[in-house]
Amino acid sequence: MEMQLALLPDKTLVWQKGPGVGSGRFGQVSAALGVPSAELLAVKQIFIQEELELGNDVSSLSLQCVQNWEQIERELDVLALLQRHGHSNIVRFVGSERYGPKVNMFMEYLPAGSLSKLLKEFGAFDEGMVRTYIRDVVRGVTHLHELGIAHRDLKCANLLLADDAHGGVKIADFGTAKIADAEEVDCIVKEDFKPPMETARSVREGLGSPFWMAPELVRAEKGPDSWRKADIWGIGCIAIEMATGRPPWENLSNPLTAMFHIASATTIPEFPTQLSSTAHDFLSLCFDKNPRTRASATELLQHHFLRDDSE
Repeated sequence: MEMQLALLPDKTLVWQKGPGVGSGRFGQVSAALGVPSAELLAVKQIFIQEELELGNDVSSLSLQCVQNWEQIERELDVLALLQRHGHSNIVRFVGSERYGPKVNMFMEYLPAGSLSKLLKEFGAFDEGMVRTYIRDVVRGVTHLHELGIAHRDLKCANLLLADDAHGGVKIADFGTAKIADAEEVDCIVKEDFKPPMETARSVREGLGSPFWMAPELVRAEKGPDSWRKADIWGIGCIAIEMATGRPPWENLSNPLTAMFHIASATTIPEFPTQLSSTAHDFLSLCFDKNPRTRASATELLQHHFLRDDSE
């Protein structure tokens, strides 16, 4: 295997690329072995669209691997902030390098994979497991929001199993994440419904996965604190996904149909009947259709569902 040299901001890393381990919303992820440290890492590789447009052959590349520089830079800004302010429920970022037409992003390697993989292998989780994992997610989201970061694509595929004795999860894949600015936080909610092409474009440009998206995100609305509140809706969707093995609205024929339904629906996702009334109350806070009154991550942490393991 060919050795590669990565000049990271705080160190030089000699590494060897290993097998693919998955893909994020943007970019392919492979295992990487640091030499001679023998440190196992994950490397996410993204090709820069503007560089490829200069004449490079892109016929063999998946569109998933190509992103414009502005979007890549936004993700790097988020990861740099998280590198300075780490958290046990967020994947640790090691560093990045720009190498020719591509960017390599190095993160801790979590070989157990995602919660989505676990669901496929073992089926839906019982309420105790849902509680354990959701508690970790809410803790991670609370940290993100305190830093002014919105993830915007929370789902089980983006939750990786921690490689420790506690068996928790870590939030991963910040390809759609963004650091909120004052204009976004303070703007006024628009009540008009966005046209279909605008809604579809929002998803293509990296504003979440349709089945897990909040209504205001599908409608491309902005409002006070809406950048945080869309993540709260996503937490509710994750809880349903864990309890049933499927995301909300999966009965709809395709993602575009789901977007129309979510944007115009007067109802919220159906709660799994096997969950307790306490869990249902927790979900009702996540699925408040008004983002202004929807619970914050800090408020969710105080909910009885996450504080009591006896049920």
